Amino acid sequence: MDPITTEILVLGAGPGGYTAAFYAADKGKKVTLVEQNPRLGGVCMNVGCIPSKALLHATAIIREGKESSHRGIEFGAAKVEIEKLRNWKESIVEKLGQGIRSLAQHRRVEVVHGRGHFEDSQTLRIETSAGQKFIRYEKAIIAAGSKPAMPHAFDLVTKG
Repeated sequence: MDPITTEILVLGAGPGGYTAAFYAADKGKKVTLVEQNPRLGGVCMNVGCIPSKALLHATAIIREGKESSHRGIEFGAAKVEIEKLRNWKESIVEKLGQGIRSLAQHRRVEVVHGRGHFEDSQTLRIETSAGQKFIRYEKAIIAAGSKPAMPHAFDLVTKG
């Protein structure tokens, strides 16, 4: 299988990665963006900041309803349909993800979904659902984000 060739490889499609990819594409570079998740946007958009803010907004509406009686406005007890709330939150995240994908397509940024592994200083191997792919690149931007780590001294998991 012949490798994909690109000038700029961006590993990670969170806010740092897709912004870097779009900037390079706007400067006329051939860009390939690699993301392991099915939806672009990274942790912030998919499971962190954006979903949290959507749910916080919903709870603020409930709180404002409860606190409006002094204004002469009263509502009955709030009823939360958790599945509808989740679907609403997911629709927001999906719409934003589609927006990022559309921006990538408009800029001709090639998007490859899979987990990347550097083989050498110019080659990335990607494990995709369809098997392995290889990308040969001139320059790479690593924007894979981070995840929290708990020092062993503070291990809060109980054993047994």
